[in-house]
Amino acid sequence: MEEKKAKNTGQPNQATEYKTRLERLAKIRQSGVEPYPSVCQRSLSLDEVLARFDQLKNEVTVIGRIRSIRLHGGSCFAHLEDESGKMQAYFKRDETGLEPYKFFTQTIDVGDFIQVSGGLFRTQRGEKTLLVKSYRLLSKSLLPLPEKWHGLADVETRFRKRYLDLLSNPEVKEIFKKRSRVIRFIRDYFQNDGFMEVDTPILQAVASGAIARPFKTHHNALNADMYLRVAPELYLKELVIGGYEKVFEIARCFRNEGIDYAHNPEFTQIEFYWAYQDYAGLMAYMEKFMARLVEEICGSTKVEYDGQTVDFAGPYARVDFRQALLEEIKIDLDEHDAASLAKEARERGLKVGRGWGKGKLADELYKKFVRPKLINPTYIINHPLELSPLAKKIKDRPNYVERFQLIVGGRIELMNAFSELNDAVDQAERFKFQQELAGQGDDEAMGKDDEFVEALKYGLPPTAGLGMGIDRLVNILTQTHNIKEVILFPTLRPVCQTVKPAVQKQTMMAVAVLNQGAKMSGWQLMNTVAHLNASFAGRLGKELFVQDTIKTKDGQDIRLNIEQAIMIKTAKSDQEIISLINKSKALDLDVTEFIRPMLETSDDKKIIDWAKERNFSDVEFLGVLIFGPLNSIKKLTKDLKLFK
Repeated sequence: MEEKKAKNTGQPNQATEYKTRLERLAKIRQSGVEPYPSVCQRSLSLDEVLARFDQLKNEVTVIGRIRSIRLHGGSCFAHLEDESGKMQAYFKRDETGLEPYKFFTQTIDVGDFIQVSGGLFRTQRGEKTLLVKSYRLLSKSLLPLPEKWHGLADVETRFRKRYLDLLSNPEVKEIFKKRSRVIRFIRDYFQNDGFMEVDTPILQAVASGAIARPFKTHHNALNADMYLRVAPELYLKELVIGGYEKVFEIARCFRNEGIDYAHNPEFTQIEFYWAYQDYAGLMAYMEKFMARLVEEICGSTKVEYDGQTVDFAGPYARVDFRQALLEEIKIDLDEHDAASLAKEARERGLKVGRGWGKGKLADELYKKFVRPKLINPTYIINHPLELSPLAKKIKDRPNYVERFQLIVGGRIELMNAFSELNDAVDQAERFKFQQELAGQGDDEAMGKDDEFVEALKYGLPPTAGLGMGIDRLVNILTQTHNIKEVILFPTLRPVCQTVKPAVQKQTMMAVAVLNQGAKMSGWQLMNTVAHLNASFAGRLGKELFVQDTIKTKDGQDIRLNIEQAIMIKTAKSDQEIISLINKSKALDLDVTEFIRPMLETSDDKKIIDWAKERNFSDVEFLGVLIFGPLNSIKKLTKDLKLFK
């Protein structure tokens, strides 16, 4: 029963532990006890017991997972946990009886679910405790939970085995509780405002409604190619044509595109459509909505995101798309066609893709030079016509449309909205242009939907519509920097999939960054660098090192240096280090941190206990090491000075 010792001896070997627990399972069955019963009883949840502790005079019955067991001869303490909280239980053979007590110590493990009944008392230290009179096994676990002190830190494992992540990291549970509250608020807000919630098809005959690359499948019975929807837009507008004036859908959408900090192939958004409204009215409406939402979820309209305070109290700044490019990089879209704009883009360091039209070029220039500077909520408005095949033209600017996007934190596109195009003839021409782009190699061009054009011919009233990414919204409200952190089961490469070798080997780079603002002596600086490098090498293992050797004249081997260069740079302060950590994690780079207590003790438990008592922003970082693709690392650290 090594696992039951109070001393932390490291994570149990999984294969050995599995074999041991199977033996205990067999012993349980041999004794006539059902290890997986269907029925259980509970009089109160654990948080209810703790809240009403002094008023409860009779025995209580609770259930939960065992999170720890500490043996003390003829008695033992265990911590039970249910969704509401955690509470201590005390097993004593004089109370349970000798045989039930022996059965508990010989067959029950950390991770098992049990039902216990008994009275309540406080220990000498004052901890509220349940004195167990009887217990019952509810479910026998066969694998050990993640190791007690270190928890579950590996990012890939956290996302792939989210159930272990939720068990190991309470803050992750809180993220998804907050996500649930956000969705509930959105649904209630729109329903209370007269919108009707609807469902539209996920499997569609035409991939339309957004400029995006779709997932394609084949329906055998119909012998027809089908697509997972990239957006529910066209069906929702058909409902407005049918007479509904306010409709919304909280929709799961799918786009067969890249995966990064802001994109997952499967994502959730709300789309709504409002008859007799335009994009200017929607901007004012959404300012009030966002202020109410953020205050409800966070207690204030202000949130901290990426080291900066973002205030959602309106009104929001409005920035014209063409004017922004003109002011920022001196490019006037009205003076360029696709060819000349591509030339301007290349001169400014943009890699221009095959088949990029004028709209795509303008969008990429905006994303590189304008968007990063929009920190507080900002509406970027009046987009180029080529980017917006479903939006209405501005009356006196026919090359632009009545559209806006809400930008937050310099990189998050939170909303996309416009006055809907309701001219059927114009819409048919726009679809035709999208087909021409597709023929030129643009795999994100919107599909032509003849059925929608036919519906438009019956008449769509003046209408405004909006889509908002719920995952990105939750990122901001939970101060997380990767969309995978707010999706319970994000898209990952299958474990069994063989990775095809890349055509070209990717050059990687490591940079150790020391905190110049921290007071460190010479040996402490060297100690920090040594710890960062050793931790980094230990995590990457042999992949980091070149295995070749060189020979001296007398035949002795000398191993070559490490394959990847480790450069040492400096940051000016904790704030600069924390910002670097957040940006690195958002880009999925490998990050290793070194904090002040690590310099003073090698006792992991002391370091972990110390960290639990502090906010992330209060931790003094002596240094950080980041590792990843050369271009990403260079871009991230280009403004940092070399250590001298």
